[in-house]
Amino acid sequence: MDFHNYLVGRSVDSHLANPERLHVITKSYKKTSENDFEVISWYLRLHSRVEICLPTSYIIKDDEVRFRDFCRLRNDMSNARGSNSQCVSAQMCRNGERLPGTGSDNPDIYTKKVLKHITESFPDDLMLQ
Repeated sequence: MDFHNYLVGRSVDSHLANPERLHVITKSYKKTSENDFEVISWYLRLHSRVEICLPTSYIIKDDEVRFRDFCRLRNDMSNARGSNSQCVSAQMCRNGERLPGTGSDNPDIYTKKVLKHITESFPDDLMLQ
């Protein structure tokens, strides 16, 4: 992908072929660079003569790459926060403890009040620290 962006940035006509659709290469039993080179060059010659159409991959633009990375990071953080909340709630339920003043079975454990209470009330419980 970086090499493709490098070529496009220098006004070279570049396309990314979808490797899953090139079954001759991916399902070959002889996996050597020379065999792959021969098959790829054969495909490229036929493509340049417009005898076949190579299956191309979707090329993600730079702005979309940054946006997808941001979404993945946000999703990872959300998953980690939910997982930590479930672990703390399960540990406290297992010990028969409740957080004071939360009024629900699934309190937000990331409020300052709850974090302070957990730290002060259960200093010996490593799972809750």
